[in-house]
Order: sequence, then structure tokens, then C-alpha cells
Amino acid sequence: IPKTPWIRMERIDKPNLSLSIENQWVIADWKSTKNDQVFQWVVFLLYENQWHTEILDKRITNQTIAKMKDGKKLKTIAIKAVDRLGNESDYAAKKI
Repeated sequence: IPKTPWIRMERIDKPNLSLSIENQWVIADWKSTKNDQVFQWVVFLLYENQWHTEILDKRITNQTIAKMKDGKKLKTIAIKAVDRLGNESDYAAKKI
């Protein structure tokens, strides 16, 4: 979606991110204080020195993530919200 700065919209809030660890998994839960503004979520996963990106539907607000991938350890999880015009929130990030 191309950015549309000429259309005024309320700034989308930074998501709240919480993590819990269960064995070989990290369970990430997130939400926005204004869920009605969210069109998509962008999840960033840092395995050692390699970032992986996933774009998720607005209805998905949690994900179970493997602590290891291709022999690399999960170091950081970050998420941001995107509105229907492509405006992005600030990142919420947590180290594992």
C-alpha cells in the first residue's frame, strides 16, 4: 500500500507485546489500544543475525514461535501495526 500522507488519520498506536516461554516455544500476544485502526500486523523475528518478517491479518493477535530455526536461536521479537492506508505504528520489541 503506498503511503497517503495527504489523508489525515489519527496516528496508530504502538502495540502492547507480551511473551511467555513454554519449553521450545515462545508465545507472543499483542494488542493495540485502538484495534479498530489496525489493518495488518507485521511481525519481525530475529534468529541470531537474520531477520524474518511475517505480515498477519488484523484478527491474529498471538503466535507460537519456535525458539530455534535452522539451528539459530531466537533473539528478539518485534511487532508493529499498519492501518488501511499503510501508516505504521512504532515497534514494540522484546528480547528473548
